[in-house]
Amino acid sequence: MAKLLNFDIKSNKSKTESSAPIIHEGSTKEIAIIGMAMQYPKAADRHEFWSNLIHEIDCSGDFPQERRGNIEAYLRFKNANDKIKYFRGCYLEEIDGFDYSFFGITPKEAELMDPNQRLFLQTVWQAIEDAGYGGKKLIGSNTGVIVSSEGAKPLSYQTIVQDVEPESTYLAYPGNSGPMTASRISYLLDLHGPTMLIDTSCSSSLSAIHVAVQMLRNGQMDQTIVGAIKLNLLPVDIGSRVGMESSDGRTRTFADNSEGTALGEGSAALILKPLSKAMRDHDHIYAVIKGSASNNDGRAISITAPNPITQEAVIVEAWKDAGIHPEHLSYMEAHGTATQLGDRIEISAITNAFRRYTDKKQFCAIGSVKTNYAHTYSLSGITGVIKAALSLQHKKIPASLHFHKPNSNISFEESPVYINDQLTDWETEGIPRLCGVSSFGMSGTNCHLVLEEAPPRREEQAVQKGPYLFTLSAKSETALRELLTGYVRDIARKQSEQASLRDICYTASTGREHHPHRMAMVVNDLRDLESKLLKLARDGWEEAENYQHAIESSEREEASRYAEQALEAGTGKEGLLLRLADLYVKGADIDWDKLYRKESAYKVPLPTYPFDRVPCWIHIPDRSESPSKTVELTGREDNDYSKKEQDVAAVWQKILGLKVVNIHEDFFDLGGDSFIAIQFVSKLHETYQVALNDLFTYRTIHQLAKNIKEQSDSPEAKLEKLKKSSPSRAAISAEMQRFIQEEANKYEAQYKELERVDLTQVKHYANILLTGATGYLGIHLLHDLLKESNGRLHVLVRGKTQAEAEARLADKWKYYFGFALFDRNRVTVVNGDLLYDRFGLTDEQYDSLAQTIDCIIHSAATVKHYGHYSEFEELNVNGTKRMIRFAQEHQPKDFNFISTTAVSKGSIQNRKCVVFTEYDHDIGQEVGHPYGESKLAAEKLIVEARSQGLNGNIFRVGNIMGHSETGRFQENIEDNGLYTIIQSMAKMGIFPDSSQGEIDFTYIDYVSRSICLLYNREHLKSETYHLMNRDKTSFCELGEAAKASGLAVTMAPYEQFIDFMSDNYTDERLGPYIHNLLLHFGFFEEREEEARAHFVMLSDKTEWLLKPFGLVWRRPNQEQLKKVLDHCIEVQFI
Repeated sequence: MAKLLNFDIKSNKSKTESSAPIIHEGSTKEIAIIGMAMQYPKAADRHEFWSNLIHEIDCSGDFPQERRGNIEAYLRFKNANDKIKYFRGCYLEEIDGFDYSFFGITPKEAELMDPNQRLFLQTVWQAIEDAGYGGKKLIGSNTGVIVSSEGAKPLSYQTIVQDVEPESTYLAYPGNSGPMTASRISYLLDLHGPTMLIDTSCSSSLSAIHVAVQMLRNGQMDQTIVGAIKLNLLPVDIGSRVGMESSDGRTRTFADNSEGTALGEGSAALILKPLSKAMRDHDHIYAVIKGSASNNDGRAISITAPNPITQEAVIVEAWKDAGIHPEHLSYMEAHGTATQLGDRIEISAITNAFRRYTDKKQFCAIGSVKTNYAHTYSLSGITGVIKAALSLQHKKIPASLHFHKPNSNISFEESPVYINDQLTDWETEGIPRLCGVSSFGMSGTNCHLVLEEAPPRREEQAVQKGPYLFTLSAKSETALRELLTGYVRDIARKQSEQASLRDICYTASTGREHHPHRMAMVVNDLRDLESKLLKLARDGWEEAENYQHAIESSEREEASRYAEQALEAGTGKEGLLLRLADLYVKGADIDWDKLYRKESAYKVPLPTYPFDRVPCWIHIPDRSESPSKTVELTGREDNDYSKKEQDVAAVWQKILGLKVVNIHEDFFDLGGDSFIAIQFVSKLHETYQVALNDLFTYRTIHQLAKNIKEQSDSPEAKLEKLKKSSPSRAAISAEMQRFIQEEANKYEAQYKELERVDLTQVKHYANILLTGATGYLGIHLLHDLLKESNGRLHVLVRGKTQAEAEARLADKWKYYFGFALFDRNRVTVVNGDLLYDRFGLTDEQYDSLAQTIDCIIHSAATVKHYGHYSEFEELNVNGTKRMIRFAQEHQPKDFNFISTTAVSKGSIQNRKCVVFTEYDHDIGQEVGHPYGESKLAAEKLIVEARSQGLNGNIFRVGNIMGHSETGRFQENIEDNGLYTIIQSMAKMGIFPDSSQGEIDFTYIDYVSRSICLLYNREHLKSETYHLMNRDKTSFCELGEAAKASGLAVTMAPYEQFIDFMSDNYTDERLGPYIHNLLLHFGFFEEREEEARAHFVMLSDKTEWLLKPFGLVWRRPNQEQLKKVLDHCIEVQFI
């Protein structure tokens, strides 16, 4: 203990070890930083960030006046009217500005989102653009998202929402959930890599980088987005202290008068990628992460006290991981919290780490970015990395501020480090510049990185001279003007850097999304580009060679076709560029990579998208003001709106957060989605008879108001009716029972004729085509086909490139099966898309595939619970039509279609009861659900093709659940209706104790195994199969499993369960889950009860055929059900 307190830490290495000239354990797996974006006080980008560093700007100051209004309104709302004193610190001027329309988010959802999530989303987008991967380049890729976060906060935005607008708590959940900060990025960009949140207090963001480095090295992702954000919503000084606050808001790291640090804010994101791949792909590289390490303090003086021994150890481990000699380090970016205890321990740890390998003194500079930007807590590590990377790039070391007299308790003259107190040129003796970055968390987690300057670009033999085509675009004219201004500044900088015009034009074209407001110009050199941009900025758009402010869809399609023809024609360069410029501003989608295919262009950092700063903050009313109930409607010249239109508009406005409501605007074009739609229908259903699918069919206020009727019963009355449909009372008439039995007898006689069929004979297909392999069932089919068959598997996967298609499949395999054997030698990935004729393949590719394949398993489908029929038709119906056409071309192919048991429901004219077997298809049923309708339409195509000679099997699959052994379920678990039912009951804390089986647990592995047992039987041709578990599970059994998984739930008789929902229907917390549950129970369906037919679906034939192979559907036991619940808890669904 005495040694700990005196900081006299001696290395336990022998002299021989400590004087070893080299560390041999280094890794060669280096990671490049290829993109960065940030927003800090007085720094909206890296240029301003660096300028503040080299000009020795301390960004601390008073809490901005612009932000006080929202905070003080909330405190008044809470009746906290005392005089407010704010901490001095480093604050962003505004945190409510957000370009929600850019991301397709509704005004209401944006208003309810935590500003941390809003600002970080914009930062990530800018980092991706900075790396040159904007637009659609990362969509569907194996890109990870690792976000660092702080845990407990003095005040969260979610708390403000709950206090001010409690009825929006459920709707606000996605925008205020920590894990959703990372998940929203993966969702919006369709990224398939690991997505996670890391919280180790102050070391969070450096820990996130360390984790990303390890995962990139292990090949778990191709590139990753790493970032963090820190905002202080309520930096009110109430007099209490934790012992590390600076009294004047200044941070004096390692100075004798240090007394702590101030509150800092910011948002930052990096794009990381293996160095070898970055160099191969001609990425811009800011710096290289050579090594990283992380550890924990374990048992120190106290749980929050720093530990010099473990700090020393983590630095040494990072050096070893980097494979460097410590004497080659010339700068250390310290954690540097400017506390008397922390600074001494950190210098002691650094000194002892160096002393293991060198006795040299004061050869390595040290500093801390906290002297400029204060302590940004979970963001602080990445802030240090950005400073270090920019220092390596500019070959200068900025000053550490406020250092006038060194800490008298630190012996710097005997240390290997010295305080860099002035801007210094970073000179080295012919070796690459190296530096370290430290971050130590109050949680005890320590992290250290070793960075090296970027390697020089490979010399090119000759760079082609101009002309080149330069493009700019934005979503609005205002944003385009702002982007133009940014380019004027940037091109002036690039003139002095002698940047390549080719690289600038290449990155602007290939590395950005192309929006409706467009400008294009053909330029000969950088001076020409700068001159034309300046002229545009001065004289306006009318001087532009090619500019258009709006694009018609018809123009876009025609222009795209002409652009493709122009690229293929390969005319003279200048003529081609002028033609493309004209077509571009008319909306052409141009294959820019094809334009540059003969050039060795590099990505370069360019100005990123200038987001609109629309104020987004929840309205905090004065308690004295009366809420306005009027809705401003537009869309009709006479302003004469019906009562129904006004009622619908009122809910529309509340849910979407619109100030003005147009009765002809599409709900989903305004940012609505299925999650928001449920809230809308639940609210409107209190007054009108409206079903969820009504909203997908009638998408405008005008359409919906015309097609709904006033509610005849209140929700409470309808819930009372639900009691009468209790499972225990749901008896069917004796007449109906006789009918069912008679039909079952006929059915048995029919399928028993198969007794004469030899089931032992199988077809040995040489080449099987599988679709939908990146889906939940499809990937399991691929897994089982690799085990059960010997042929080659051709897998149709959508991707922008062949490599991307292969990566999508590999990612899906890894998610479900880890590193289980994947026989790549037997799998051929076909980069194609069922949405296009001939799958988007060339004629040669398509014909070659058609001549090769002898069996098709068509599993691809759009599977959702809600939506308009057109959303399902293109893939489920037209995609099947294309696949049937493929099956009929060249050699004959056996066809296996994956359908759904959802085709066996709905209404049939003059039919009360229907026994539906494998021998039934279209019997006149109106399914009443777009997914089931689309699958029934596809089945009709199969049946028709059978009559033309196609051997086409149909597999109708029930409610697919998790794996019978592991409980693991699909990634998009929230899209499954039965899992949503389980979630709702678990969140409500109550399950009905009904023992009657109601849930079909059709395990994924049983389904896949069944298909693999039946698809290739020699003597079973053009059969239909029902794959479902008829031994159904009760809600009572699920409730017991929930208890076993540690969930606090109770069991109640069915009638009490309904009473519970009735009592809590409008509850702020429980109401949304009740609405969700009732939605899946058909509560919001308005079809007349007498129009529905009672469907009895039988699967005896299929079960009878499977039994000889040992596959029998069994009722899940409690252990299996518990695994289902455990998985839901593990993925934070419950």
